[in-house]
Amino acid sequence: MKMNVIRVILAGGLILLMAACSAKTSMESATPIPAIPDYQAEASQALQTFFDDLNRGDYEAAVALYGGSYEWLSGMNPDIDPNDHVALFSQGCQFNGFVCIHTLSIKFDSQPSAKEYVFVVQFQNADGPLFVQGPCCGEDETTSPPVSEFKYTVTRTESGIYQGMEMPPYVP
Repeated sequence: MKMNVIRVILAGGLILLMAACSAKTSMESATPIPAIPDYQAEASQALQTFFDDLNRGDYEAAVALYGGSYEWLSGMNPDIDPNDHVALFSQGCQFNGFVCIHTLSIKFDSQPSAKEYVFVVQFQNADGPLFVQGPCCGEDETTSPPVSEFKYTVTRTESGIYQGMEMPPYVP
């Protein structure tokens, strides 16, 4: 008889414990915690899309994801209206020596401010291997070592759009 009373008490306690856990789980799922935006991932994706757009020749889409200066491209192409950013990117990628190829990797480097992200990007040549920018303009590898990692800054505008701030690599 004593053993039956102990079993009833233990069973009742177990039922109460299960009910309490069930109620807590129901309450937690009834009030979901809002997701925190992953700005770093969004910035990385915007940079990836920017380079994909350039590689595909969709310069209009690339212009929307670029927030840097067009001064260099404009100086290389004085016959193109400096405000025609689509034509400037087209000329830059097709004729001026900008390397508009696939990315191999994009890795987070730092976040200098709340709306600014820095990434290290490696590119992939059309035939597969890692793109390496060699020495320029009569330099040799000791004075101008080859570069395979390029830093890119992405900023988030007031309207929430992410824009890359640097041009693709350049090979004269």
